[in-house]
Amino acid sequence: MRRSSNARSFFLLCLSLALACASDERPPPEAPELHEAPSDTAALVEARYFTIPIGESAVQAEERAKMLSDLARQPGSNFGEIARHYTENPPETIRFRRGHVTDAQAAMAEATFALRVGQVSLPVRVPAGYVILLREPDPQEGPSEVGARHILIMHVDSDRAPDTVTRTRDEALALATQIAQDAQNGGDWTTLHSENTDEPGSPPNGDLGTFERGNMVPAFENAVWNMAIGAISDPVETPFGFHIIQRTR
Repeated sequence: MRRSSNARSFFLLCLSLALACASDERPPPEAPELHEAPSDTAALVEARYFTIPIGESAVQAEERAKMLSDLARQPGSNFGEIARHYTENPPETIRFRRGHVTDAQAAMAEATFALRVGQVSLPVRVPAGYVILLREPDPQEGPSEVGARHILIMHVDSDRAPDTVTRTRDEALALATQIAQDAQNGGDWTTLHSENTDEPGSPPNGDLGTFERGNMVPAFENAVWNMAIGAISDPVETPFGFHIIQRTR
């Protein structure tokens, strides 16, 4: 059933792109040429990307990559959602340091350095297939991934809330605020998590391991990437409820 749904979504994507091309064959004005001269001299750049594997047909993979690149370069497109919907995986993050690029990274690095921040590349051929890249703001020196654990307090309007959750949003916020204060004041995280989290199938202590940019919903990601290691957040609201987050790495 999932494969059928994906095939239908892909057909609708092809149809919409064909109609768009019929009215205007030019790419969006912000779409860069893949090998244009670098727009700056940044020493360290960062990009999000997703991969379209070759599969059984190289021709079909190339056509699919071109269409997804066109879609990602449309104004208002959500790069992460395109990756998740059409490849079933979130985008990954990669960094390149000018003058220190391996042969295996050369094609992706060249494409990234040629982009301006916020621009999306044309398909780039790599051994695994084709990649589409989105250049992110140039990073500060530091890690390309972080680690975190969280306690999730849900309410009746939260996405995926089980039937056992009956509290209102205001009640959830009040409880999450109290838990955050307890944790910030030295409360035992293991106890606070085990007694309060509503996350279905939560890992031990709510530990999410490490993850790169683009793998979490925006509000969660914005919070954790701006926290110091060991810091504990005030409640952070996402469609799933209120999160108390501790950055671990």
